[in-house]
Amino acid sequence: MRVKITKRLVERDLPKDVSTETWIWDSEVLAFGIRLRPGRRPTYAMRWKDDSFRGGNGRDRKMTIGPVEQIELVDARAIAKQRFGELAAGDDPAEKQRERKRSGVTVADLIKEVAETMEAKGRAPRYVKDFKQQMRDHVVPTIGTRFVRDVTATDIDRILAKLARRPALHNHVRAGLSSVFTAALRGRFRPDNPVMGSTKAEARHRERLLTDTEIDDLLKALDANPGQNADAMRLLWMTGSRPQELFAMRWTDVDLEAGVWTKPALTVKQRRTHRVTLQAAAVALLRRMREEAGEKSKSVFVFPSDGRHRHSEAGHLTTIKKFAAKVFKAAGLRDVRPYDLRKAFASRLVASGADLRTVMSLTGHTQVAVLLKHYAHVMDGKQKEVLEKVFGR
Repeated sequence: MRVKITKRLVERDLPKDVSTETWIWDSEVLAFGIRLRPGRRPTYAMRWKDDSFRGGNGRDRKMTIGPVEQIELVDARAIAKQRFGELAAGDDPAEKQRERKRSGVTVADLIKEVAETMEAKGRAPRYVKDFKQQMRDHVVPTIGTRFVRDVTATDIDRILAKLARRPALHNHVRAGLSSVFTAALRGRFRPDNPVMGSTKAEARHRERLLTDTEIDDLLKALDANPGQNADAMRLLWMTGSRPQELFAMRWTDVDLEAGVWTKPALTVKQRRTHRVTLQAAAVALLRRMREEAGEKSKSVFVFPSDGRHRHSEAGHLTTIKKFAAKVFKAAGLRDVRPYDLRKAFASRLVASGADLRTVMSLTGHTQVAVLLKHYAHVMDGKQKEVLEKVFGR
């Protein structure tokens, strides 16, 4: 039977019991399908003849990709395409798989390869940096020296259990591990992904929103501590930008006459060019900074690095955490981060009744669901007002 294998078919429509070996062939990738056997778990697998690419009718060959409940369909299909290409080129993917198993590769080695692949594909430097740090701190000490083929689901659960009280980090590490073992599948280091089946932590979204009084206190504290870092915090509040996007701002990205900031795709989280209109106060602040920098400034960045920090090779500011902590304390604010200035900006747009498309165009959100997830509690405050306006007398 040849059909387009779908997620629904895999999860709901596979035969529960078969009396003999049965194959469901995929209509998109030749030689790829789901193998069903009596008393065994369904598996993604490949089947071909030894000399089928030379017009012959040679020995029947089979190769398992992995159990359907442990491998995502898109990953299994990608692996099959790669191996089908090897068959067409005259290679033997089954023999390569056996060679990989014999030689072995450690988790630490594979993490390094995955990071290099991320960099080669143009992933954001901050993303790659965070991946390396998370793997170095939470994965390598536990299973770094283990062969990839020997890692079990229990090993993965043990790593994630240590992060149970830090749901955001738990999910980031889990995603990183999944990338590593998906690469192991593609590289034929093992037939399954031990991360599949592990549970994502339920992230607790921060609902801390700065009040108007707190913003006023913060601005006064910034006035008392002038400089580049203070200007960066002011612009975080005025633009609602993500900190890393703001820090990488270049003078050529800003049209002060039109009041428009064009964020290059390389610096934006969604990897898309983002044009955003600046409010008058932000334009005035940037004009003042441009004048202070003067024509002698050699940096292309609005917030150039001072060269004293370990990340100064980026050429621009990369963090203001220490300065922000000092200013927040001076303003009497607790449990606040620089990122909360973005949330303060967006929450006021949402509470003003601005349509979601406008809010998304200003903040750079690309999915309504994500915006609502973070600001639903702000919109709740508009319910009574809307009900009274529509139904009240």
